Amino acid sequence: MYLVLSKADRERLGAPERLHVDLDSITNREAIQIRTMGFRTPRLFRRALWAARLDTDGNEVKGGDDGKMASEGGKVVDFEIDYGAWTVLVWLALKRAGVSHLRDL
Repeated sequence: MYLVLSKADRERLGAPERLHVDLDSITNREAIQIRTMGFRTPRLFRRALWAARLDTDGNEVKGGDDGKMASEGGKVVDFEIDYGAWTVLVWLALKRAGVSHLRDL
């Protein structure tokens, strides 16, 4: 898996065009850092990256309609994203790419 930052962010951070991330190879040190960012375990962090499917009332849609969007006859109209988890993912990808000045994230 890889992330692609905007051109402006790549230039500002000195990052490569593609940031490769392997979430199955989180090191102990990375797990400790991820914990300080609010995710108790790497598994919970990985789970937080999945978007929750929501119906028109904001309730989570679970199973049944294969996650079809309302326009396709399903119940899903929106997604709830854990932006904190995605920020940690970008941090992890940048760290692994050798970008060390991450305060501007």
